[in-house]
Amino acid sequence: IFLINIHKLCYNPMGDFMKKIVVLLLILLSSCTNLSQKEKYSKKERQISFEKDKEKSLLYEFYIDYKGVPYRLGGIDKTGIDCSGFVQRAFSEVFLVSIPRTTQTQMKYGKNIEYSERNMGDLIFFKTGVNTYHVGIYYENDNFIHASTSKGVMISNLNEFYWLNSLLEIRRIIR
Repeated sequence: IFLINIHKLCYNPMGDFMKKIVVLLLILLSSCTNLSQKEKYSKKERQISFEKDKEKSLLYEFYIDYKGVPYRLGGIDKTGIDCSGFVQRAFSEVFLVSIPRTTQTQMKYGKNIEYSERNMGDLIFFKTGVNTYHVGIYYENDNFIHASTSKGVMISNLNEFYWLNSLLEIRRIIR
């Protein structure tokens, strides 16, 4: 009987309207099953996920704001910035955390973590010369944000030969 009634609805002027209502009801009912997926995660886990997404967006916005700013040793603003100045400023403005100014003092902060444990916001340190170090901020998918001596503020990939071979350590700053 139900099928016959639906069939009749399809061939009358109200039929198209009813088809839309049936489709809408099916969509609503199917979306109810997704609610149980959300219930798997505690309120705290959802809050942590939200905070990470928010920090990631803020970090990307900070990067866009500084993208292309030239490298200048000792620089700390948009007229020119060095790698540790960029990291210090990003941590201050994005994560609301105060960290030291120089790369070598930044290397003493936080805790050393394994490469496989890296997450957005971790500091990536490189040994680029005999007494020269470089720092950037891990973003995602092996990409990190930094102030490059040759191209200014940019995103690079850890799998590039130069960075992969000069990687020194990764540190997590408690935020």
